[in-house]
Amino acid sequence: MSPDRITRLAAVYFPTCFYFGKPTLSYVLLGTSECHLCDQAAAIVTEGAEGLAVTVYIEDITDIEGGVDLYGLRIPVLRNEITGEELNWPFTALEVRALFSASDKESK
Repeated sequence: MSPDRITRLAAVYFPTCFYFGKPTLSYVLLGTSECHLCDQAAAIVTEGAEGLAVTVYIEDITDIEGGVDLYGLRIPVLRNEITGEELNWPFTALEVRALFSASDKESK
């Protein structure tokens, strides 16, 4: 599934983000609309978030000032919106889940 399709689906179902459970923690999946790895990352993030209360926004780095310079060679990147912790590609569903779980423990 392309990032554009995911974004469109998210906009329809979740106003520009994915909600997994009752949203308590916020993350952003950084990529571009032409990034095939971002498609894979979105699927992995969805798998890693199963059963957890997190919100994941999709953001195109071309819409962020300096985003291409900062993230262009690293996308997709999953970033914790509160702590700034980042998970660079490649990552697995287990690594995503570990990031979500660690962040959840820190927020309590």
